Amino acid sequence: MTDLLPTEPDVSVHLSFLRFHAFLEIAFPLVHKHLARPGINKYSLLYSWKGANFDAAPLTLIVQAHIDVVPETANQWTHDPYFGYIDAENGFLWGRGSSDTKPTVIGTLEAVEALLSATNGKYRPTSDIYLAFEYLEQNLVLAGKVGVIVDEGTSFGSIEDVRMATVATGEKGWSLICPSETHTGIGYTALAIAALKSNAYPINLSDNNPVLGTTRCYVQHSKNADPLIKWAIENLNNGGRKVLATKLTERDAGTASLLTTTQSTDIIFGGLKVNALPEKVTAIINHRITVDSSLTETQEHIKGVLISVAKQYKPNLTINQFDSPNEVAFEPSNGQKSSGWDVLEGTIHHLFDGDD
Repeated sequence: MTDLLPTEPDVSVHLSFLRFHAFLEIAFPLVHKHLARPGINKYSLLYSWKGANFDAAPLTLIVQAHIDVVPETANQWTHDPYFGYIDAENGFLWGRGSSDTKPTVIGTLEAVEALLSATNGKYRPTSDIYLAFEYLEQNLVLAGKVGVIVDEGTSFGSIEDVRMATVATGEKGWSLICPSETHTGIGYTALAIAALKSNAYPINLSDNNPVLGTTRCYVQHSKNADPLIKWAIENLNNGGRKVLATKLTERDAGTASLLTTTQSTDIIFGGLKVNALPEKVTAIINHRITVDSSLTETQEHIKGVLISVAKQYKPNLTINQFDSPNEVAFEPSNGQKSSGWDVLEGTIHHLFDGDD
């Protein structure tokens, strides 16, 4: 059993991770008996389940989720966001990040525990399985060996009369930019942020975007499919693609965000005194790059906007490209259909439709 408290001083927020580790050991004894759990930077969790016949099935399965949450302003909540208050009367659990992606963590461990329990601890997968909670798969030296990665995504939902189990097959990339800084940096930085906001990224719906497949499924199975959407799907290359993108954007903000690169100014630093000009101002803007775009395309867009601001207001401007893209930004990705999809599809039908 892992000690509840660490052997060296830690801030209180870190103690919560160690208490959670201790809870998992109690709740899932067979998992902790039969799976290796190497220490990863003290607070991260990685469970390794070695396959019984790795040579015959050399591809590894990685199941990922995260156990951390983002900071929160507690006084803006009705109940303490970190207490886990249960509102039994209304059927709510109050907790910051309680659904992101804690059900995946617990559900994964419950599945493994159930397999081990049903087989008296004798069950072993054919190939290696890693349960990676707060750890990057590239650190496991598994390049070219991973067959399936199961991570957070969407769930069940409905488009009008069609109930769907939506499997997220695409992942947006991301990048950060930090426009700054002159002796009047707050004003110039504000102008740069405003210019970026005013020059939104275009809406696009290519064949590589998973939203298109979801919409095709809706049209195929709906008894009352929207006539305009149905026409657009049937005439993608004859004007329907633009019509469909516009229609989907208008009807649902969530879907709209999947059809374009989004940007959000999340952090601003600058200024020390009201009567002193700031020596340095930094604004950090988070870009989530759509699956239809790329890191290079996003950088060129940002560069073009900032150069136009510089030409108009004449601040000192230096634009640095990402020196190490793998460290500071990620390209968008899109999954490829393989035999693993058939297993996933069958599992979903079996669990939720009762199909054999």
